[in-house]
Amino acid sequence: MRDISVVIRDPFGREERVTHPFYFTDTLLRNRLHSYSYNLGFRREQYGVESNQYGSVAFSAFHDYGVTDSLTVGFRGKGIRTW
Repeated sequence: MRDISVVIRDPFGREERVTHPFYFTDTLLRNRLHSYSYNLGFRREQYGVESNQYGSVAFSAFHDYGVTDSLTVGFRGKGIRTW
């Protein structure tokens, strides 16, 4: 477990640091284990300006698979409808 920190500075020089724990790993998946996430939704437009304006359908996905204890394979993808 590690932390992600974001520093926010306003035009007057005030600074605020937001820290959130996040799980990172550089280890391989064990044999026959999966790690995945599939997401489908609508792209948020003018975020922070309009509260409920949505655009095109978008997706993101990843899937990793432990082929053996020493080999993990996977794919990642993301896209948006443009027509």
